[in-house]
Amino acid sequence: MLKKHPRALAFIFFTEMWERVGFYTLMAILVLYMDKVLGWSDARKGDFYGIFLALCYFVPLLGGWLGDKVVGQIRTVREGAEWLGRPQKDILLVK
Repeated sequence: MLKKHPRALAFIFFTEMWERVGFYTLMAILVLYMDKVLGWSDARKGDFYGIFLALCYFVPLLGGWLGDKVVGQIRTVREGAEWLGRPQKDILLVK
């Protein structure tokens, strides 16, 4: 069954999977940070979480336009991959 799929499909799948793992991990860390460090109320955490989540879904529209029209596809993909891995690397390096 897997032999009939394009070879790049596995690469795309694992890239998307790790992006989702990283996203939900960082969102959980954000909520814990707002609770334990900042001491925000549940209402304020919910408001900030909602705004942040909305930005996570709508800012890529601007990024897609910039990538297509201004920066270029290859450079956009390279920089996007670097930015995708940066938070996980930073978390691993925290002492």
